[in-house]
Amino acid sequence: QDFLDGDSDSWVHMVNTNILGYLHTMSVFLPMMKEKGKGHIINIGSSNSREPAAGMSVYSGTKAFWLGATPALRKELRGTGIKITQVEPGPVTTEGILKVMEDPKFEEIHDKFYPRNNR
Repeated sequence: QDFLDGDSDSWVHMVNTNILGYLHTMSVFLPMMKEKGKGHIINIGSSNSREPAAGMSVYSGTKAFWLGATPALRKELRGTGIKITQVEPGPVTTEGILKVMEDPKFEEIHDKFYPRNNR
């Protein structure tokens, strides 16, 4: 997705899913974990948070959010018995990725950011 296209609906969806969705979910379960004195939150990040790709600015930003929030939350949870881990898998074929790759505009955007020199 070219950031300059200004697809704010897509941005809102990514922020709501990758940041707010996690925050709301944790806000439900952390109090219960704290009461029990144990628990483990596992945040699924992305290698894209450390090696962002062109055309994925907002997605990369939502994943990078957790690079700061996870260690900060870990410090807040010290002494509660609750662990928090950040996992950063590499590329994974998902429904969302397949949908993006099936979009007729995908190749055009990909070639814009990653031109093929062998044509």
